[in-house]
Amino acid sequence: MSRSIPRLRIDAPPAAASAAIEVLDYHTAGEPFRIVVSGYPELAGNTILERRRSALQQHDHLRKMLMWEPRGHADMYGGILVPPDHNEAQVGVLFMHNEGYSTMCGHGTIALATALVESGAIAATGIATPIGIDAPCGLVRAVAHVHESELAAAHASRRTPRVHEVTFENVPSFAAALDVAINVLAARARGDL
Repeated sequence: MSRSIPRLRIDAPPAAASAAIEVLDYHTAGEPFRIVVSGYPELAGNTILERRRSALQQHDHLRKMLMWEPRGHADMYGGILVPPDHNEAQVGVLFMHNEGYSTMCGHGTIALATALVESGAIAATGIATPIGIDAPCGLVRAVAHVHESELAAAHASRRTPRVHEVTFENVPSFAAALDVAINVLAARARGDL
C-alpha cells in the first residue's frame, strides 16, 4: 500500500504575513528577472533617481533578501515597480541585482514588458503594444509583439495574450571624445571616451 503525499497549500498565508513581498519570476532566454509585485515599502523621493537612492539607503536589506541565496543566486536580477517620471512612460522600474542597483537591464526590460502584457497590467493594443518604461537611465521604449493568431485566440477565450517577442529602443549613447591618447603605465594607448 502506497502512502499519500502531503499536499502543500499554495494559498496559505506566509508565516510572517506583515513582512511578505510578492514577486513574479520571469526569464529572458534563461536569464532570470524577479518583478516585485507588492509588499515593498513606498520609496521616498519625487524622481526615479531619488527613489533608487531611498531603496539603497533605507531598504537595501530587501534587495539582498530578494537577490541573494536562498531566494536568489549570483545571477539574479530584478525590478521594483515605481511611478514613472517621464510622461511617455506607463511604468517606472528600479533594476536591482546581487551587487546593487543598475541604470538599465536589457533582459529585464524584455521580461517586464512581457509580464505587463501577459498579466493584463497593460492591455495588448494589437499585434504590437508600445510600452514606455522609465528607468534610471531614462525613457526606454519597448514594444510587446503578439502573433495575430494568438491575439485572436486570447480575445476568443477572454484571456490575456502570450507575448511572442519584445523589442526596445534604449536611451541614446554617445562618444565624448574620439581617438584620445592616454598614458597607461609606460605605454601610450588610444581610444574613444
